Amino acid sequence: MYVNRTKTLLIGLHVDDFGLWGVSGNINPFKAALSEKVELRDLGPMTKFLSMNVAAKKGKIVITQYHCVREIVDEIDLTDGKVRNAPLPTNGNDQKVSSSERVEPLVCQAAIGKLLYLSTLTRPDVSFAISKLSQKNNDPTRRDWNNVVHVVRYLEATERLSLVYEGTGTGTEELKVFCDADWGGDDSEILQTSYLAGAPVRQR
Repeated sequence: MYVNRTKTLLIGLHVDDFGLWGVSGNINPFKAALSEKVELRDLGPMTKFLSMNVAAKKGKIVITQYHCVREIVDEIDLTDGKVRNAPLPTNGNDQKVSSSERVEPLVCQAAIGKLLYLSTLTRPDVSFAISKLSQKNNDPTRRDWNNVVHVVRYLEATERLSLVYEGTGTGTEELKVFCDADWGGDDSEILQTSYLAGAPVRQR
């Protein structure tokens, strides 16, 4: 990310894709100058960046990945079709399922990898669940796999949840950081989240 504060211009770059944010009076001259150096393809106002859908609505920026959720749902067999209203079972595990039966690690790892990608970009609500499930990646049981499916069912029920960034219009937005007050209690549950304009921008 490059920020030119004197001209109010932000440039976000990923490999050969990039986005520009600022006022048109600054963006257009920059595009014209850059096009003289390299070949550019102007796709117009941003609607998608990497795997994220982006929309500007009445002073707000809305970011979602519902199509990624649909891809994950289609790949995993959800035979009972039950809707889940929380990322993990309220008791932590499905006690009716044996914890000794093993499942194929690669299948579980592939699913958790895709869920982890979602959780780090637009779905921080499942970050804790994915963090817990990833701890069982090397030797997952049937119960662990059922918990992975539980997360997917929750995402299916909430696929349209979005990150919404809404500025004040004054340019005085402040970065706010919240963290777990009990870091010394359990190193596996250390959590810190940064917010800007009403939505998370970083979580670790």
